[in-house]
Amino acid sequence: MRKLFNTLNLTKIVDNKKLRYGYTTGSCSTAAAAAALTMLITGKEIDEILVNLPNEIDLIVKVNNIIMGSDFVSCSITKDAGDDPDTTDGIEIFARVSFNNTDEINITGGLGIGLVTKKGLPVDIGKSAINPVPMKMIEENVRRILNEYKVNKGLD
Repeated sequence: MRKLFNTLNLTKIVDNKKLRYGYTTGSCSTAAAAAALTMLITGKEIDEILVNLPNEIDLIVKVNNIIMGSDFVSCSITKDAGDDPDTTDGIEIFARVSFNNTDEINITGGLGIGLVTKKGLPVDIGKSAINPVPMKMIEENVRRILNEYKVNKGLD
């Protein structure tokens, strides 16, 4: 059974201190892609999006910086690292989604995401440096939304 959380109600105890959980860069990327896709399909802006995480938790996050073009939607999610001292805390993580004429979902990194140039990562050389778990999470969430709205198109 999946559990529903936002960062306001998800805490843990470490060394007798109550610490607030945050969410990962991959979760933010997934949320941005899911939100952009939902708005592309519906044509309507949304304030928040639900993301299915791999650990049986559903996360709800706020959507920011929405741009709705004629054939794409772009938006961002603000990274919330919780009480973890993460240097990426507070940054905006964007996704831009558009339909393509294939059945494929093409996930590539944008500004700030490097390309793999050497062996050592679990990602092929020449591909965006997106690790397998976030890549799978993005793909599973956008497929869920495509199925939910009964849309049979590919995505970029």
